[in-house]
Amino acid sequence: MNKQYWQPIAQEKLADFQGAPRDWLTEKMTEKMPWLLVHADDGVIWGRREQNQTIVLSSDLDDMKSQYPVIAVELRAQTVQQARIFGPEGELLLWREGMTFRGRSIMDGEAVPDSAWHEQQILWGRRADKSRALLCFRRANRGCCMLSHSTCQHVAAPL
Repeated sequence: MNKQYWQPIAQEKLADFQGAPRDWLTEKMTEKMPWLLVHADDGVIWGRREQNQTIVLSSDLDDMKSQYPVIAVELRAQTVQQARIFGPEGELLLWREGMTFRGRSIMDGEAVPDSAWHEQQILWGRRADKSRALLCFRRANRGCCMLSHSTCQHVAAPL
């Protein structure tokens, strides 16, 4: 029999997300799962858990709102289609199903299976704009194409 790697999140544990999504996400994000990606009807929201256990969202950063409005939309439960908290420890995923949310978690833990695939990724762009916790890579006149954490190991000079 196949091993089930995911666990459903009980509906009663998701109820608070509707009323206070930021508080719910802040409570679920940990040091080992510090990243947030939300897809909403009106755009995308990136987030990161800080050392003081608060979260910074792309919509919190004034320069992101003016330069990249599609990644700086306000976090509102009524527009969220899915929210993903992730990091080295695992992933928590919420998705909209009608007027309610469903969820599941996958916890990798400390042991990395032999079948795991780890590789470095190359992020292309002509300029990297750093704003507190987030780093935005720009490509020509396309606006922001990728957000990453501000602790990237290396940002090469543009070609």
